[in-house]
Formats: sequence, C-alpha cells, structure tokens
Amino acid sequence: MALARNSKIILCSNIKMDREYKNVIDYTESQMVSLCQSNKIAERFGYSYIRHQNVIQSDFTISQCLQANYIAFQNPDYSNKWFFAFIDDVKYISDKTTEISYTIDAFSTFFKSLTLRQCMTIREHINVNDDIAGANTVPENLDLGDEYKINAHLRDIYNRERPDGQGKPCYYIVVASTKDLNNPSNNVGGAIYNGIPTGVRYFYYGINLNPLER
Repeated sequence: MALARNSKIILCSNIKMDREYKNVIDYTESQMVSLCQSNKIAERFGYSYIRHQNVIQSDFTISQCLQANYIAFQNPDYSNKWFFAFIDDVKYISDKTTEISYTIDAFSTFFKSLTLRQCMTIREHINVNDDIAGANTVPENLDLGDEYKINAHLRDIYNRERPDGQGKPCYYIVVASTKDLNNPSNNVGGAIYNGIPTGVRYFYYGINLNPLER
C-alpha cells in the first residue's frame, strides 16, 4: 500500500492569537482557515501524515519561516480536521528543509468541538482587610438568570440558648470527641449532623459553662 502524501501546511504571519488564552477569538474552524489563508506566507502540499510531535520538517525556506509566527495543518487522507499552532522556533536544516517547532493552539483547534454545558463559578475569599460582600470579586460576564434566592438556611449552635437563661453566648468552643466529655469514661458513637454522617460527637462550650453534647 502506497503511503499517502496529501497532508498540507499553511505558513502564516501576523496571527495575533494569545498563547496564554487570556483573550481569545471565538472563530469557527473555517474562519480560522480563512484567517490563515489571508495572512499566508506560503502553502505546501504533499506531506506524509503530520503527527502531533511539536516539530515539522518542511520545505519552506528559512527566510520564509523567520517571517512566520503561526501554522495550520491538515491530514485530509485521514480527517478533514485542521490543527492550528504557534511557531516556537525554526531551524535551518538545508536550503530545502527547515525544521519548525510549534505548540498547538488548543483553543482555536479544539474549543468548537466541545459541548458546552452549565457551569458554576466558585468564589473564594482573599486575604485583605476589606471583606465586604462583593468587594473582592470581579464581573464574570456570565448570564446568571434571576437574582440569587435563599431557599433554606440553617444556623447550628449559634442560636442555642444558654441553659442558665442568661441569653446567648457570643462565642463557642467546639470539640469533636469519641469520648463523652461530661463523663470521659464513656465512649460515644457516631452521629449525623446536618445530614452528614460523622464518627465523633461534638461538644460545645459557652462562657463558664460545662460542655453540652450536640
């Protein structure tokens, strides 16, 4: 069986794609091919299968390759899929052979093949003095639909009344233990707190109070 030699490479210049993907262009594959064609330095056909090994030996001249910053390639005998890549380095091999080192442009190559589903944005606190709600977040530019709604809430020991009738302590110390802190000679079994199983029992201390089991 004869080896297929129909793979093609487009050598391009002035392709302004962001390697860090902080700013991307939401182009379809055909739009990317058109962009490469409109910024083409040269184009070659007749290659054997181009593998994803981050290096290609081409018959572009070293002068052509030094002008380029981007390539597109396709293996039409196996798939119509186009691959797009940033040029990292070029190396002179001979007058008719130049080695191109490249990194696949993952966003331009694969993003349109993804099936996008609903996602969640996780927000975390940062170590600053100003921790007012919203002070340390930036807009995500996502459609969040309706405003946030509280469907249910749970307050644990914060709301427990002091057994001496003197109001609610401001702070508690909570201890997780496999012993009964009121009677340390007794072991205690596990429990379920807020629907979560645990192998310990929790005891909390108010101000000047003996431990109370939760």
